[in-house]
Amino acid sequence: MQGRDSVRLYATAWCTTSRLRWLVFVIASAIAIAKLLRADTDFGIYLRAAGELAHTDLDVYRSHEQHGAYGYPHWVLLLLLPVVNLPEPLVRIGFGLLQGLATVWILFDVHRIVRKRIELRAWHWLVFGLLFARWFSSNYTAGQFSLWVAALTIRGIAELDGGRIARGGIMIGAAAAAKLTPLAFLVALPLMGFASAAVWMAGTVVALVFLVPWPVLGSSEHARHLHEFYQAMLAPLFGTAQGDAAMWAGTSASIKSTVQTLLQQSPESDAIRTNLCDLPDATLRIVCYVYSAAVLALAAFAFFAARRHRAALLMQSSVVIITMALFSPLTRSYHCAMLALAGMWFVAEPKPTMVRRLVWSLIAAAFAFGMILRQKSLLGRDLWSALDRCGLVHFGIVGMLVLLAVPAREKA
Repeated sequence: MQGRDSVRLYATAWCTTSRLRWLVFVIASAIAIAKLLRADTDFGIYLRAAGELAHTDLDVYRSHEQHGAYGYPHWVLLLLLPVVNLPEPLVRIGFGLLQGLATVWILFDVHRIVRKRIELRAWHWLVFGLLFARWFSSNYTAGQFSLWVAALTIRGIAELDGGRIARGGIMIGAAAAAKLTPLAFLVALPLMGFASAAVWMAGTVVALVFLVPWPVLGSSEHARHLHEFYQAMLAPLFGTAQGDAAMWAGTSASIKSTVQTLLQQSPESDAIRTNLCDLPDATLRIVCYVYSAAVLALAAFAFFAARRHRAALLMQSSVVIITMALFSPLTRSYHCAMLALAGMWFVAEPKPTMVRRLVWSLIAAAFAFGMILRQKSLLGRDLWSALDRCGLVHFGIVGMLVLLAVPAREKA
């Protein structure tokens, strides 16, 4: 028994050392670089958009052939301006290294936050990797900025946890300035007792989106790009404009996408049918509104119920991030890297009763069959596609929200 405990303690300690950080960095960077050099990923769109921002008056939000359109505020492109004239393979290698750095940043900030509330073991990380590795690997495959949005958000939460309020608000604000969904923290932070962090967050968003590009691009170009961003990314959400078809197409883990996929006939002709019925558009909207209201009520209950818990910051932040993922119009695997904090809580939280262990197992199975076990080479195209469209990841995320709403009773 003593030998087994020694092995467990050594394995747990090794998971927190700099050696593992370097190992994770090398593996993640190598995968990202290989993907970036092998295929024309979304990062290629970002590089082309940055070049156009610097040298032409083209709409940087227009569709780019197979991969869709650029979808971030134009201030993000300013970060790429210094490298647009460098050899593209060199830039892709650099971005792959940054993807590895973001992975390390996320994982060790998650560890820093969770270990204060829950004792983390090596097997927790193993289960976490098996269930949620695709949230990271899909960013390497797609060449997305979403990994850095997640890194900034989770680092902001870690800074708040350490009492560095201004720094935490700035970090989350930078994430929200790049990706709109973290704006949910503007509402959540005052309710979590971090009103001053919300002020820093709002100031950061305003500075990055509206002020930073102004002296670089000039008033007219800056205003034009703001208008193009609104037309391409915001107006389609309100039904006042038609967005890029490639960007919004396909299934995702959001409420809107899951409800539509399950309750309307899919245009795809797979042998395995996944929709339960074929509702008319008006009825589908009503069902989507009712389901959204129920999920929002569950999220609000979980958020306020967590206030008295010793892991309040961890649980409330997880609720906010889960709500962002569910209510976003599009939540693909690479967007879910932000859920890493909630994912580690899900893996490591106490499961004292048989009922809780059973519910946990069902949720874990939904994630497993929705991600790591959903391999086209093993399942065939029809079953592979059907598992994607039947909402397993969505219902797994909702299941995490249910467990947050009814946490295990703390020991006295």
